[in-house]
Amino acid sequence: MSEGNAEKQLKVLAGEDLLELWRQGPDEWNRWVRTHPEWTLSFVGIDFSNEHDDQGKVSFADFYFGEGDVDFSSVHFGNNYIDFSHAIFGNGNINISKSIFGRGVTLFKNVDFGSGDINFSSSNFEKNIVFFTNCEFGNGDINFEKTIFSNSNLFFSNCNFSIGNISFNSTIFGGDTNFLGTTFSQGTLDFTEAVFKGPSVSFFDSKLGDGPVLFKSCTFGNCNVDFFATKFGDGDVSFADTTFGRGDLNFSEAVFGNGNIDFSNAKLGDGDTKFLETVFGTGDVNFSSTNFGNGNTDFTGAMFKAKNVNFSKATFGAGNVEFLQTSFTDGDIDFTETKFGNGDKIFSGADFGAANLKFRETNFSSGEVSFFDCSLIQGYVTFTGAIFNEFILCFDHAKISTLAFKPKTMGTGRFDAEGLSIQKLAIIQFPASSKNLLSCSLQGASFDGPVFLSGTLAIIADLRATKAAHQVDLSELTVQLQRIPSSPKWFEKLFAVAADKSDAARLRRLKEMAEANKDHQAALRFSADEHRARRWIQTSKLGSILDIAFSGLSNYGQSILRPFSGLIFFFCLFTSLYLENSTLQSFDTLAGWMHSALLSASNSLPFLPQSRSLRDDAMKVLYCDEPSLMVDAIMIGQGVLSFILLFLIGLGLRNRFRL
Repeated sequence: MSEGNAEKQLKVLAGEDLLELWRQGPDEWNRWVRTHPEWTLSFVGIDFSNEHDDQGKVSFADFYFGEGDVDFSSVHFGNNYIDFSHAIFGNGNINISKSIFGRGVTLFKNVDFGSGDINFSSSNFEKNIVFFTNCEFGNGDINFEKTIFSNSNLFFSNCNFSIGNISFNSTIFGGDTNFLGTTFSQGTLDFTEAVFKGPSVSFFDSKLGDGPVLFKSCTFGNCNVDFFATKFGDGDVSFADTTFGRGDLNFSEAVFGNGNIDFSNAKLGDGDTKFLETVFGTGDVNFSSTNFGNGNTDFTGAMFKAKNVNFSKATFGAGNVEFLQTSFTDGDIDFTETKFGNGDKIFSGADFGAANLKFRETNFSSGEVSFFDCSLIQGYVTFTGAIFNEFILCFDHAKISTLAFKPKTMGTGRFDAEGLSIQKLAIIQFPASSKNLLSCSLQGASFDGPVFLSGTLAIIADLRATKAAHQVDLSELTVQLQRIPSSPKWFEKLFAVAADKSDAARLRRLKEMAEANKDHQAALRFSADEHRARRWIQTSKLGSILDIAFSGLSNYGQSILRPFSGLIFFFCLFTSLYLENSTLQSFDTLAGWMHSALLSASNSLPFLPQSRSLRDDAMKVLYCDEPSLMVDAIMIGQGVLSFILLFLIGLGLRNRFRL
């Protein structure tokens, strides 16, 4: 080897001279490099396919590469075991771009890469197994752009990166990809448009720096993706437009810094998505238009410190969605136009703090929706325009500041809010489709502000033991008592009994609340249904018969038309009976009808001053002052019926115009 010739070539050692030095092993190599520390070492284009030892190893272990640049670009390493263990690089740049690694193993164990830039771009590791174990990277940029790992397994275990930018942009990962325990510092970590084809990707227990972390537009295939216990810095984190396959996605116990977190337009596969006990910093969290696939999505125990958490227009598949005991601070939590699948949606025990929770035009599909024991102490929660199909909606023991429940559609289901506490305003407005509601329970609920409860229900809303400090508006609430026949079909309406024996107590409470708020019409409606609910169950047989008559003749004092029509009917009936029982044989027909009508009218309205004289005159003409016992019985019967009907008319007038 001619050192003089090398010096004439701008201190570059390359080609056969460099290869000959390498063949002498690390001791001779290191001796030479220490005496020529600034030289560039160029392996450009060298083919190491046949340069291996007896064990098939091409070794750079324990080599010291000095302070100059090191160039392995376009090198063909063959199918050998490539070993850089304990190698030391200085401050020069390292170029291993466009190199080809065969089907062997490439080992970078305990390597000190120095502070220069490191370039692996466009290299091809084919079916190689690549280890970067306990490596130290300096302040330079690290470039793996468009590198192909094909079917290779890649391990970056317990490595330390410094302040340089790290790029895996458009890199293809074929096998297992593992960044276990690796620490990244201040630079940008860029995996934009990277493709992961292997069975697993793991950043378990890694520490990501304060620079941006970019997984934008990545494709993860069907691999499991693990960020368990990963610690993110304060830089922005983006998984926007990324596609995940059928594998699981795990961010459990991960800690995000105060940068913005963006999963917008990401497409998650059918595996489970886990954010158990994950901590989100103060930056915005964006899951808008994210497709969560058909797996389960679990945010149990997660903590959101962000003021804006956005799930608007997101789509959840058939799996369960859990925010069990999740905590939020303030700001907006937005599920506007989000579409949930038919799995359960569990927000039980969640603490929403002072946030505003928006479910505007949200489609909850079917399944259970639970806000059991959740807390929203200052903000509001709105369900305006929401859609529920076959569902169970639970607000039991929830503590909410302001509730606006105004869904667009409600299919067959249950509305449970026992022990619910509303501090300010409660608006519960059931849509027309809520006729399919199977139960509606607010038993034991507490309202410290005004309450507006409206809608048409085919069941009896349960407000027993509720406590209301302000007005409860039930004026637009219509309920329907469900009764079942207990007799042959032709009598079923007369002998029908309440399907639920508790309905009477529920109706009594509705009546009490309507009366307390001076809503007489609503109180009458609820009172009427209360009587029907008690019929044949709590009311005696005789009382039930009288109750049927009261209902039929006046709808429990709510109708004026019914008793008035009855009075007219009986007036006509008894007019004909009086004429039929007249003792005057040669009687003018028109005159007979007139006197019979006068007798019937005077007997129907006995309180009028003219009634007595009109009755006496008519009886003289019709019966010659000697009416038969039959006529007396008819008059008594008419008097009794007229009295009852007049009383019911008066009751109806009193109820209609009650102040």
